[in-house]
Amino acid sequence: MICVFLVLLAMVQVTQADEAYTCLDIQNYMLACTAFMIGDVPRPSLICCDNLKQVRDWGVTTKDKRETCNCLKLAISTYQHIIDERLASMLGMCEVTLSFSLSKNMDCNSIS
Repeated sequence: MICVFLVLLAMVQVTQADEAYTCLDIQNYMLACTAFMIGDVPRPSLICCDNLKQVRDWGVTTKDKRETCNCLKLAISTYQHIIDERLASMLGMCEVTLSFSLSKNMDCNSIS
């Protein structure tokens, strides 16, 4: 089941000017944030914050931002025991601004 999920993630591709990434890339980037998202550490790691900045940079157009949001939402849904308050505070702690907030229930279609 997990292999099928990972294959589906890899099939969804988001593009930016001269760089392409997949939802699997985003899920791998979010791995560095897991300890913070589940409450094991008090602050996101530097790697987590750097990865969030990279993900932010991939979302240029509205379409890119929506696809990035959907990939993040999918990635977040794969982790157990995520604390929604941690998701909400992670961007601020990493000094990263997205056109949407992180949440288990974020509405990616509302991004403009």
